[in-house]
Amino acid sequence: INRGDGTGGGELGNPSAAAGEDTLSETAGSEVSQTFTSFVAEASQIKELISSLTSVEQNARRVCVIIDKYQEQPQLLDPHLESMIQPLVEHLRDGASLTSPQLFSVCSILYIIAKVRGFKTVIKFFPHNVSDLEPCLALLSAQDAADHEKWEIRYILLLWLAILVIIPFSLDTVDSSNKAAAPGQTANDESVGLID
Repeated sequence: INRGDGTGGGELGNPSAAAGEDTLSETAGSEVSQTFTSFVAEASQIKELISSLTSVEQNARRVCVIIDKYQEQPQLLDPHLESMIQPLVEHLRDGASLTSPQLFSVCSILYIIAKVRGFKTVIKFFPHNVSDLEPCLALLSAQDAADHEKWEIRYILLLWLAILVIIPFSLDTVDSSNKAAAPGQTANDESVGLID
């Protein structure tokens, strides 16, 4: 019973009881968080399949089937998104070293994650450095626009490009072909020289 003067024997007047309640609520919060992350039963399997690029096509199909099951409750994937997307994006960054089937598999998995969770959530995990603009454009321009079988590659590269182009930067910092130009000469000066 609380007497109102802070010295009562009830829980309201007892600061240690209030502290105990805080501890209980923190413990309950962490248990809920741990329970929330455990709803994706296949999380470790997905991460293992993504990390091994030896049998990419089989892994990609299996990952796509697993992630597709979470279409009705995509927020369950949120605690695992970064650990799923980061290895795939690193492979995408090194796209020139990937074979065509590997690039297709990486982009297929990224597409399924974007389809299930939403592209606005997924794009946050894509690299957004100015130095990534040229490799992204090179990969995109190397794709065959007439190839309708591998549209996921173009979709993912365009998503990546969408986040890259909103970064404010000077074109001089991007143009690697300009490195051979004379000091003080910009890419714009070079293009004006071509027109004249």
